[in-house]
Amino acid sequence: MKKQILITTFILFACCIVMSLISKADGTKIDMPYELYSWQVDKGWNFALLYNTSREKSLDEIFDPKSTIHGLQNLKKRLTAFPRGTTIIWFSKVKVKTKSVIEINLPPKEIVEDVKNYSEIHGVKIMS
Repeated sequence: MKKQILITTFILFACCIVMSLISKADGTKIDMPYELYSWQVDKGWNFALLYNTSREKSLDEIFDPKSTIHGLQNLKKRLTAFPRGTTIIWFSKVKVKTKSVIEINLPPKEIVEDVKNYSEIHGVKIMS
């Protein structure tokens, strides 16, 4: 009897996971939002697009050279790879405790609006 209850519980849990991955009626996938971070380098901008893990990211995660996106055009290129219906949260400020000053902030309003408009065309919603 306990084994049947355990198996039933497992099956229900698995069904919940599968249901959370099913697409909406219009074919868009329902996912956890991603996180977008930006910082200025010289006259340009760098970006990091990370999975939302519901916890604060470390500096190592944000500034990982392997995942840094250099420049606005490369960010736009990366945004087109996301499935329609994806949500991205663009963080405007991050509190970082270090010996040096590290600023993670939004680019000028014109760039933010350009990226948001571009992503909307591709079915990706960016919230800042």
